[in-house]
Amino acid sequence: MHQDRTTYAEIINSLVEALNDYYVFPDIAKEMGKMLELKLSKSEYERDATVEELCEELTNDFREISKDKHLRLKYSQLEKSLDQKINEREQKEKYLLSAKVDNYGFYKVERLAGNIGYIDLREFYNAMIAAETGANAMSLVANTEALIFDLRNNGGGDPNMVAFLTSYLFKSAKPVHLNSFYYRPDDNYKQFWTMPVISGKRYVVKPVYILTSNYTFSGAEEFSYNLKHLKRATIIGEVTGGRSESWLCSPTNKAC
Repeated sequence: MHQDRTTYAEIINSLVEALNDYYVFPDIAKEMGKMLELKLSKSEYERDATVEELCEELTNDFREISKDKHLRLKYSQLEKSLDQKINEREQKEKYLLSAKVDNYGFYKVERLAGNIGYIDLREFYNAMIAAETGANAMSLVANTEALIFDLRNNGGGDPNMVAFLTSYLFKSAKPVHLNSFYYRPDDNYKQFWTMPVISGKRYVVKPVYILTSNYTFSGAEEFSYNLKHLKRATIIGEVTGGRSESWLCSPTNKAC
């Protein structure tokens, strides 16, 4: 992508404005904005590169300051051609097929020696398509004496699926607040709670363990973080890959 200085200035200025308006931490947004403006003043963005390469460079710049692996810049065209719309429909169909083949993230569900339940969960797929498989998985381990969630190969996913699975680990009488996602533009929170009604038997009182690795990220971190701070699970393993605590609020997170 070869553009004149004015175009680069428009791009950077719009990004700085968006960060200051929308990013959850205003102070960090200002720091990122200052860095972008400094690099712009030094003409560091004015080079031949594809749009995708520029997005990657800017994403790396964001993360250098924020350390936020959820923050990234993507490019898309505003007006979509018929071919693009067809391609999007095909991509959705491929996703649904891939999710089904992947058993909606439930790689292995079994009963280990000593009557210990074990669930190797690789992704929190959309709850609309994964809830039934999740319910079946929890039914298979319902009569075990303890339960292990193996999230060492889990990169995250849908917070609604996180809430759905978590619901099996608490009593139904009173919903438990899990976390709230803060949306800065309208100064509003989206809350997530355990569900009062689920399919099958709940897994309460009995011990729960979560295995983590440096690959464990995003929704998998949320699942671990919620259960740890609600004193419902013991975490075993490596430090996880991201900073989920920077974008979620739980009942025990005093910063929120």
